[in-house]
Amino acid sequence: MSEVREHDSVCTDNSDEFPYKVPGQYFYEGVLFNQDVRKSVLESRDSIECREDDVFIVTYPKSGTTWILEIANLLLHPEKLDGGSEAQERSVPFLEFHLTGGSVDHIENMKKMASPRLIKSHLAEHLFPTQAFTKKSKIIYVGRNPKDNAVSYYHFYKSVSGFGYYKGSWDAFLQMYLKDHIVWGGWSHHCLGWWKHNHESNVLYLKYEDVKKDERGTVEKIASFLGKEVDQQTLERIVTHCSFESMKKNPAVNREDAADVDSSVSPFMRKGIVGDWKNHFTVAQNEQIEQYYKERLGNTDLQFEW
Repeated sequence: MSEVREHDSVCTDNSDEFPYKVPGQYFYEGVLFNQDVRKSVLESRDSIECREDDVFIVTYPKSGTTWILEIANLLLHPEKLDGGSEAQERSVPFLEFHLTGGSVDHIENMKKMASPRLIKSHLAEHLFPTQAFTKKSKIIYVGRNPKDNAVSYYHFYKSVSGFGYYKGSWDAFLQMYLKDHIVWGGWSHHCLGWWKHNHESNVLYLKYEDVKKDERGTVEKIASFLGKEVDQQTLERIVTHCSFESMKKNPAVNREDAADVDSSVSPFMRKGIVGDWKNHFTVAQNEQIEQYYKERLGNTDLQFEW
């Protein structure tokens, strides 16, 4: 098990240090959230009912969530390859999320769903429903290297209403990122918290960079984890369907028309590559994040490529 040090296990309310505020900003147990995250879900995590055959896709934001969700959805329901895609936000509940002013209650919807349920979340490990651990629900976690993740999250901040269509500079955003002053909490705390469960039989820990290297192998790995036998033809169809190029053209997963996303600023699915950080980081900024990475992950066995 990786060593998780004290400064990685608790974030602090450092709002005074950073003037930018996201809409409805609040801290809960050391993690920054915006108005789109239901505090009631965080407060009731010990009573949220989970099932043994639940499948949770858990990620730090902008780490391939939609991609892995689509793969898992098609493995659980291969008939959807022929029946047309249903928008993910309607077919897959987002555990802790709601659009402000909206009427969707994902917890209530989850209770009505047939098993196996596929559920999405960005919650840190220490805020996750306790029954998911005690009942050994299946959890697929996806982490992404902090350089590309920071860039992708920056563009997401700029294009989504829940982040207030961030207008600040890239450098100002990076400083918030490095100090864990970011919605859903600090990157290192999130990745390391879930890494503690890496060797548990009900947890599959994936890295975005590995998925990009071997998409077909990833589909096979997820199928095996879910206990699904898939014939070669279906496997190839899922791989093709879930390529970044195909998904970017698929309105069911690429939320170009979503009311809360300004795709003219940055599309929901932007580039999906490894190494885009080189187009954004200055030498000084790269040195900063290298130091951050060394301090947070240097003494652990969790390592990322970029």
